Amino acid sequence: MYQVYKVLDGDTFDSLALNFNVSSDELVRINGFSDFNVGDLIVVPNNGMYFSYTVMPGDTMYSIANKFGQDLNDLYLINGIKEGDYIYPNQEIMIPNSSVSLYFTREGDTVSSVSDSIGVSVSDIIDNNDLVLMPEQIIVYRKG
Repeated sequence: MYQVYKVLDGDTFDSLALNFNVSSDELVRINGFSDFNVGDLIVVPNNGMYFSYTVMPGDTMYSIANKFGQDLNDLYLINGIKEGDYIYPNQEIMIPNSSVSLYFTREGDTVSSVSDSIGVSVSDIIDNNDLVLMPEQIIVYRKG
């Protein structure tokens, strides 16, 4: 769902938000800072894997999950929200596209065990076999 982007001359959070179809507030939230320099590496959404939903008055994470046919716990993890946290109108929530499946890593997972579990080749998950998986990492893959 995310990729690393190297900041170029002239980039701003606003221009990157427009390029990556996300709000500048979301970019600040994802990265944990509101200023960067040319050459810095920042995290940006990987287009096409998810869409952004703007929370409406009366929405709850439960109602959003139901509306889009998503697992509630997955939405919590994707958005860095804990059960019981408040969400607010105009807040942006990331929703995976229907062509995307999610796998949240657990203690002891390896690329090979995840590959076997989700039925996708290791090379389709990642080209670097030295990847160390940590609990609650998100692995995004296309269905079928």
